[in-house]
Amino acid sequence: MIKEVGARPLTHSLYEMAKRLAQLRAVELPEEALGVQSRFKEHYIQARYPDARLGPYERWKAEECLRRMEML
Repeated sequence: MIKEVGARPLTHSLYEMAKRLAQLRAVELPEEALGVQSRFKEHYIQARYPDARLGPYERWKAEECLRRMEML
C-alpha cells in the first residue's frame, strides 16, 4: 500500500486496509472476505494486547477464525 499511495495507512485493521487496497485497485471484494477481516480484529487485539481482554480467549473462537480463513 505504501508503494501505491506513498504513505502507510494509520490503522492496524485488516478490514480497513483491505477496503483501501480494493479501492486503489478498483476491484470488488466479496462481503464474506471483508466480514472475515472484520472478525480478525478481536483476535489481533487479544493476541497483541493481553491486558485489553474482556474475557478469556477461548479455543473455539480461534478455531472458528482459522476455519473462516481457510474458506477464503
